[in-house]
This record gives sequence, C-alpha cells and structure tokens, in this order.
Amino acid sequence: MDEIEINAWNDFARDLKKRVRWDGEKIEWALISALNVLPTLQEEERAELLKIGRVVAERSSKLAVTFLRIAPQAISVVDSSCRMTFLRWAAIFASQSRETLIDFLEKSPEILRAFAKNECAIFLHHGLHLAWQDWSLSFKYFLNLPRIRKEVPWEKFPLWFEQGLSLVRKSLPAAMAYYGLESKHSQ
Repeated sequence: MDEIEINAWNDFARDLKKRVRWDGEKIEWALISALNVLPTLQEEERAELLKIGRVVAERSSKLAVTFLRIAPQAISVVDSSCRMTFLRWAAIFASQSRETLIDFLEKSPEILRAFAKNECAIFLHHGLHLAWQDWSLSFKYFLNLPRIRKEVPWEKFPLWFEQGLSLVRKSLPAAMAYYGLESKHSQ
C-alpha cells in the first residue's frame, strides 16, 4: 500500500469520527486492525473495499465502523481468485441492506472455509448471479451453502441452480424456499 491509499483509509476513519458520537478509540482500533490486513490484498480489492465502506457510511456510521473492523479480515480469508466476485456480491448488499452486508462478512469465513477453491468460485459466481435477481434471495442461498453442498450432488448443481432461477420470476417465496432447501422441489 502506498501513502495515497493509507491516507484514503485514514480519511475514511476521520470522516467516521466526525459522524459518530461515541468512542473514537473504537474507530482508531478498527483502522489499525484494517491497516494490518489490507496490505495482503490486491490494490483493486482494497479500492473496492473502500468504495463499499463509503456506501455503508452514507447511511450508517455505526455499521461503517463495524465494516472497517471486520471487512478486511473477512476478505482475506476468501481465496484470491474469488475475491472480486465476493466483493461484487458484497457491493450489492451494501447498496440494498447494510445489515445484511455485515452478516455476510461476519459469516463468510465460517461458510467459505469448508470449500475447495474451485467449489468456492462456482458457488460465489452463482450467488452473485442470484444477487442480481434479488439480493435477499442470494443471502438465503449463501447461508445455506454448506447444506446445498452436502445435499445437492456436485454434477447436478448447475441444473439445480437453474431450476431455482425459474422460480424467481414466478414466486419469490417459492424461490426462497427452494434455495433454502425447504421445498420438496429443491430436494
């Protein structure tokens, strides 16, 4: 990371301190934690992460502080070949529901650690595709990834996923049940 990037992150933290009425030390600690992890990420990933952080800060300074504290570490756990897909998905959550974004980031290390690199890439790609259809549906899919991996045979996954997409246009509750493996059709 060069000085310009470090200054951009410091400016982000400074802006948060101006908006937040509680303990500025938490912001300082979150920034220090972030600056320890950020150099392990690619420049493009860091830029996208900062952009997402600013979107979160526009509506909630408190959630932006949480984002600053957890996002760099959450991203660092994701395989480097999958990070940009993960960040694009995170950006959709940031624009729609900052709370869901925080849940996504908090749960991602636990959920994604179990997947091999090629599996992770496929599941994240499909999740991003689903997020373009409906962000809340994609979060349901994300939360159920371990179960989907266990219950849907790998060779049948693409067909299974496509069948769920056909439900999105017909009935969002049916699609939610499908991607949550809560319907007979999904099983």
